[in-house]
Amino acid sequence: MTSTTLEMLKGPKGALPNGLWTCLPELLQQACGYFDQPCDREAFLHGALPVLSRICENVVVPLKDDDHRLALQVFVYGGSASGKGKAGMAERMLKVIEQAEEDRYNIEMAKWKAEEPDEEGLKRPEPQRNDMTIGLRSTPNTWVREMRKNPAGAVHLITDTEGDTLKGGGYKEHGSVRPMIKKGFHGEKEQYTLKEEGTVSIDVWLSALITSTPRQLQEAMKGDTEDGFAARFIYHKTPPSPGIFDDVFGEEDNESIGKKLHMLGYDVQKIFEEHRRRDPGQPYRVTFSQQQKEEHRKAMQVVLNEALEVHPELNGFALRLSHSVLRTAALFSVLRANASHKCTGTQCDEYSWSAAAMLREHWKESMFDAFNLLNPKSAEEDGRMTVPEDVRELVCKWRVENGTMPSQAVMKLQLMTEPNIQHWLRQLDNPADAVGKIQRKHLKDLDAYRRTAS
Repeated sequence: MTSTTLEMLKGPKGALPNGLWTCLPELLQQACGYFDQPCDREAFLHGALPVLSRICENVVVPLKDDDHRLALQVFVYGGSASGKGKAGMAERMLKVIEQAEEDRYNIEMAKWKAEEPDEEGLKRPEPQRNDMTIGLRSTPNTWVREMRKNPAGAVHLITDTEGDTLKGGGYKEHGSVRPMIKKGFHGEKEQYTLKEEGTVSIDVWLSALITSTPRQLQEAMKGDTEDGFAARFIYHKTPPSPGIFDDVFGEEDNESIGKKLHMLGYDVQKIFEEHRRRDPGQPYRVTFSQQQKEEHRKAMQVVLNEALEVHPELNGFALRLSHSVLRTAALFSVLRANASHKCTGTQCDEYSWSAAAMLREHWKESMFDAFNLLNPKSAEEDGRMTVPEDVRELVCKWRVENGTMPSQAVMKLQLMTEPNIQHWLRQLDNPADAVGKIQRKHLKDLDAYRRTAS
């Protein structure tokens, strides 16, 4: 194994599995294929999830509590020049739709200006622009005006590429973006007073794409995970820069990635137009097979058990993660089906389900890493959250040599005999902070080892 291979595995818990990319819908395979570096592909994929959920209007996942829209809220964070900005490039796929909406608005405005007023000197209401994204700096009332231009049940998209806006005004519980994002995860109904219409009621469904540095993430959340705001997000941490010069020129005979994504926007526009033509009273329904449901139940029970061992507040993170995984699987199915507006629904295909399941494992580990960042004291309570770098490297080596995921490597380490475990622990600078599961299982032996060593 080369050192380069090992570096590629270092991230929150290693790179996404190679099998993921072949399970994605063709549209996403093509878009992700424009990026040479794996870390750039991963960041872009996470940016594409909320962006593409915006175009699938009137699509639902029927669950026991309610019909869920494909509202995905993603937080990509990492250091400077770590590639997190590639997530924001997913918005390029909306440029064709935005231009079409702008052309429609200009035509309607020209007609409106040419109209003659009636006998009372009045005209029909002035046409309004219909933006694909909502400005994060806008007030909630402005958001409501924008949402009402779209069909009922449409998922709206907000983006913030630096995290500063969310940091500056997002913490207030009233009159800010924070409660809107919280309510937008489950489409809760909200009432607002508009000057021209009085009190109006609207179902808020929001997808969100936020990118920031780790410090901005901490300041945006204010280290608070109790109110459920932080639990709404899927987290992805970009690895540190590999120190390889990025050729900013590229090949002269190739188009830039931005232009390629713009051209791919015509395919995105076709999907958007089909979903916009759907009857609002008959949403496109994505269901799951009994086998998929059972597999998800078992996997999420494991996640929940691990979460509760770490901190009680992680219960909410695990619950929202379960919803996000199902919505992601449904989004992949919708993109793969590319169905006409007359179709009533589909069952999640196995490729889409496999892709979402692989992301679930990555998001689980990223959830713990983000929670550790937001709650530094929790690292003192559980060893799995402060794994030393040399332990992480050992697990990565195990993965490459044995073809297993890090979590499976941990399970294998648990099955080692006590002398082998003690030998392994003697190679560490801080045995008490070894992989958490081993620490909990052999806590008494670790204490005895420390006393003997001293």
